[in-house]
Amino acid sequence: MKKRILSALAVLALTATAAFAHGDVEIGPNGGRVVDLGSKAPSAEVVLQGSNFVISLYDEGAKKTVPATAAQTLSIVHKESGKKLEPKLVDGKWTVAKPDGKDFWLILTLKDDAAGKGRTGRLHYDEAVCGDCKNPEWICKCAEQKKAKK
Repeated sequence: MKKRILSALAVLALTATAAFAHGDVEIGPNGGRVVDLGSKAPSAEVVLQGSNFVISLYDEGAKKTVPATAAQTLSIVHKESGKKLEPKLVDGKWTVAKPDGKDFWLILTLKDDAAGKGRTGRLHYDEAVCGDCKNPEWICKCAEQKKAKK
């Protein structure tokens, strides 16, 4: 009897994990993951290019990227290790080496200037492949496609 209950609980847990794995991922104009940085625009779009993340600012009203300025700063922390990553601003976008691993969290904090208050967003990077859209989970389009159908 105990084995049946444990088996049923295990199946239930796996089903719940799969159902909530997609979350509410928004895909940006460049095919990357949009990271909400709070109520004030802009948001950030994170795209993986080779072994680097490229982070650009995303104006939700215009649905396009906007160049970052030299006055703005972006700090990125690899949550699991606590290590700060060193993004470099090039041509209005930040570039940073992707940390090792297939499943981790990045904490992004954008400041409009050195004295400004930071706005923080979180990115769950997960390379597992979605069974429905066949994209990596971190850029799974299932939730966005369901929204578009409504």
